[in-house]
Amino acid sequence: HPFRRTHPLRGTHPLRGTRSAKEIRATKRRVPFGGRARLAVVTPSLLRGYSAPIILNADRSSESLAFLAQHDSDAFSRWDAMQSLYSKEIHRLREEKGVKPWQGPSELLLSLVGGLLEESLRASDDGEHKAVLAAMLAPPSEAMLLGQLDQYDVEGVYASKLALCRTIAHRHFKLLHALFEANKGARPYRMNGVESAKRSLKLLALGFLAEMNDPAVRGMIGDLPQQADNLTERLAGLRLIVDSTIYDDDERDEAIRTFAHRWSHEKLVMDSWYAVQAGSRRPGGVERVQQLERRDDFAMTNPNRVFSLYGAFARNGLPSFHDPSGTGYDLTRERVVRLSGINPQGAARLAIPLTQHKRLCADRASLMRQALESILAAPNLPKDLMEIVSKALD
Repeated sequence: HPFRRTHPLRGTHPLRGTRSAKEIRATKRRVPFGGRARLAVVTPSLLRGYSAPIILNADRSSESLAFLAQHDSDAFSRWDAMQSLYSKEIHRLREEKGVKPWQGPSELLLSLVGGLLEESLRASDDGEHKAVLAAMLAPPSEAMLLGQLDQYDVEGVYASKLALCRTIAHRHFKLLHALFEANKGARPYRMNGVESAKRSLKLLALGFLAEMNDPAVRGMIGDLPQQADNLTERLAGLRLIVDSTIYDDDERDEAIRTFAHRWSHEKLVMDSWYAVQAGSRRPGGVERVQQLERRDDFAMTNPNRVFSLYGAFARNGLPSFHDPSGTGYDLTRERVVRLSGINPQGAARLAIPLTQHKRLCADRASLMRQALESILAAPNLPKDLMEIVSKALD
């Protein structure tokens, strides 16, 4: 369908801010810029004003993405440019793994992050500006990064993202610490956009700082699960303790036990407690799931609890789910079969992570196919589950 978009010229060019409307009626169109605009370096700002979740593949340079993240007037386009730049950088680090000397994250990205952190410290408390910056500065999830690859590289994606976050934390420690202090928020807790944006920036800063082995950071994280006056921060603090390497096993177990004791009467909170542990990036995910499912408050007949455990493991605990031994696939396979007699639709949903074998390396793909074939061989398989597994094996 034909549509019209205005094209503002930005930068230091004399035509900065000039707009022209171009009508696009075909899948391809060459758009000429006449007059003095021919001399400008044109950086397209794509998907302005869009709200639909679409994926657009565009060959944009890192410099163009950084320019848009800094200067675009459209909040979505700024966020999209920053996320694209993060992804591009993480995949570059992944591809350069083992290359010496290791270059590390680019100065372009590190300087841009520093500038956005400074902008966050200056941002007004209108809620929107800080919320946009918090979303921009958060790196893409591992699941999102893996989804951008033709063949999953679980170890490479996790290691490269971690290296990037640690470099940002060391490079911008003072800015991140200042951002944490500046957005502690009002007490008592208030539920509104302004305070929500502050919490987002506060937790974003803490997430980066958690990658550093710093005593001051330990205290900042350790206080949240017990002293924060809202569950958003309590759960975020628990998640950082569970995932971070700056806590030993005894400290981690104590924080987990204390949280469970405090919230054992709240079923939905305990669902999140299960999910935080099952979805952890730390090694030993299969053993953690097996330990959690032996608890008295776990039951296969409780759908929320089932997906908080097994679903979080297969969706977020990707290093353990994709363990080269195949134990993560075996665990999920056995629970899918067990659940099929209790909750057929739930079992079909839980089986979906086992359908990714075509995007895995040969060894992992073989192990995942074996898990699917074992499910298909189970007696009295529900129709929905059989359809998902059969299609995946075709």
